[in-house]
Amino acid sequence: MKALGIVLIASSTGAVFFHFLNEFFSVDMCLDAGNVYDYAKSQCRSDVTSLPYIPYLKNFSWFVGGSLLILFLGIACTVLSKKGSVESAL
Repeated sequence: MKALGIVLIASSTGAVFFHFLNEFFSVDMCLDAGNVYDYAKSQCRSDVTSLPYIPYLKNFSWFVGGSLLILFLGIACTVLSKKGSVESAL
């Protein structure tokens, strides 16, 4: 149970981290090329001159929320596991 909790914590944190980095580098490469990044569609565009900025948390709230749910589930599995519980240490 404790190992499952650690896997859930690591996978949810890693998924958000790598997804955020992918978005960050996509925006960076697009702007370096002189184009405009469309945050709503997550794509680089050259046919417009300006688009509004949408924060990562607002644009991918479902993804971050789901990852937080998995993270808290992993924390609960880790804390409540009998192998590493406080009662077994006493």
